Amino acid sequence: MHPPKGRRYLFLVAGLLSIFLLGSTGSTQAQGQWNRGQVISRNSTAVGTNGFIESGYRARKGIPGNFEVLALEGKELWHYWHDNSNVASPWQRGGRVTDRATAPASLIYTDFNNLEAVVLEGNELWHYFAPHQKPWQRGQLITNRATGGGVIIQSSYRASSGDHRNFEVLALEGKELWHYWHDNGNVASPWQRGGRVTDRATGPASLIQNKNNGNLELVVQEPDGLWHYWAAHQKPWQRGGRVTDRATGPASIRYIRDGIIGDRLDVAVQEGRDLNAYSWRIGKDTPWSYSGTIASNITGPGTMIYTSFGTVEVVVPQGQELVHYWYGQVPTPQAPPQPQPSKPSIGPRPVINVTPQGGGWFRITGRDFLANKQVYARIEPGGVIKPAGSSNSNGEIDITIPVNCVPAAELYFSAHDGRIDPDLPSFNYFSKAVLTYCR
Repeated sequence: MHPPKGRRYLFLVAGLLSIFLLGSTGSTQAQGQWNRGQVISRNSTAVGTNGFIESGYRARKGIPGNFEVLALEGKELWHYWHDNSNVASPWQRGGRVTDRATAPASLIYTDFNNLEAVVLEGNELWHYFAPHQKPWQRGQLITNRATGGGVIIQSSYRASSGDHRNFEVLALEGKELWHYWHDNGNVASPWQRGGRVTDRATGPASLIQNKNNGNLELVVQEPDGLWHYWAAHQKPWQRGGRVTDRATGPASIRYIRDGIIGDRLDVAVQEGRDLNAYSWRIGKDTPWSYSGTIASNITGPGTMIYTSFGTVEVVVPQGQELVHYWYGQVPTPQAPPQPQPSKPSIGPRPVINVTPQGGGWFRITGRDFLANKQVYARIEPGGVIKPAGSSNSNGEIDITIPVNCVPAAELYFSAHDGRIDPDLPSFNYFSKAVLTYCR
């Protein structure tokens, strides 16, 4: 399911469907694809939008954590897990959480070293927890007004330094989606009802915390489509952009950290019989974009995670089977390694200055580029790549180029040996600079 042992691989994530698999030489081998993995359960028809995680449990130090899933089988909610020290090993059925579940559940691994879940039982949304390899225990009641499955995360918020971090829960109550939270500085304290997210919800939500600014971010289905909401700590919820108007079921949202072209939110959403992917680059005034189809012939919504393998992975029901998918390259037999041409060394980050010249022209000056190399420019949004001049023998540039100045656009520079590959997520292996020039 993953790159074979004994090879060094790096995955650069540039959006859900723009992941490139790199070998130990650093050259692009192949663009990835969605791959059907193992069947987790042959008796499950549903999984929660946040029902799949990579935990802190592992067979030994230095390897990715185990995968953990909560699968709904009738009214029984079962825990499954996968030992990621051997990616070819089968999924294992763990313990039963409850035999009274009436909706798919949400699962997290917490700083208590527990697995924790929220489970709908009739109109009651309950908190469950399980220490490692111990039976599941029912905790406190969160709300007795729930009408759909809930979702839980552990945020970075806490009452004071050194306390366990708070739990954050979204509960569907009719058409209203409510935020609940729990102060884990005192585990015996009751759950608190926070703010209302929306009064137009038509299904369960999916929740994450933004790793950059700490905001809570969610997606929820409403009559006119799947919508993105966000809230700063202790602030009202704000409605963002519409992800898609074709959603036919709940969606799963994940935060993707990308140091190349900027962090982004990725969503996997049910649209008829397809599980489709959408992405949005955080902080950009651009709409959500369709990225592709993850799986077809699905019979319910899926759940998505980004893993320490460097992969995006999904669990989704197909008939009576709960199936695992992963995104990456299918390993193929390799020819004996050939001598590789030397590549320019990565120099210091170039220093760039820009001066508007009027009429859409900009003068670009800078230093610390590679010497005597073609300079390429890439303009975002749009991904346009074009030659922009050359550096001199001292690695300096002084060029004037026309630019279609779109608000909040960015201009990327790269100087290298003339081989330009527009499929690379950015000019990653050579001297580079990023300039935001339009405000």
